[in-house]
Amino acid sequence: MKRGNKKTISRAVFDRIESELQNYGSNLQEFDSLERMLIEVAKHDGEQPKFVASTRIVLHRRHRHLEDLLKSINQAATELTEEQREIISSIYKTANKEMTAEEERCRDGFINRIANLLGWGSLINYVESPNTKAI
Repeated sequence: MKRGNKKTISRAVFDRIESELQNYGSNLQEFDSLERMLIEVAKHDGEQPKFVASTRIVLHRRHRHLEDLLKSINQAATELTEEQREIISSIYKTANKEMTAEEERCRDGFINRIANLLGWGSLINYVESPNTKAI
């Protein structure tokens, strides 16, 4: 599936990133909440070591994922022109909006940039290459 200028990402990656963009506000809230939980769990380090350790691992993993995701979205957004930022903002503020060709190109490029910043674009391109055999 061709998205953006010359980059290719799978439909699943495209849909995943678009979903994360639609949930950007709740992702920010969850990130802050996880940060507070990690601090709270650290206070109970001596109590029930296995439980505390496993809880910390799970929380840290989700926290790290959200941190990478939010950083990539913010970096991709800073690379946009003011006009492109307005287009992206209008797309995700209006649910089920009918997009123009320019809006679609802008959105596709933005999503592609996020995928590449996350390292998802290159991994998917390799996995889906027609010359790659399934293991």
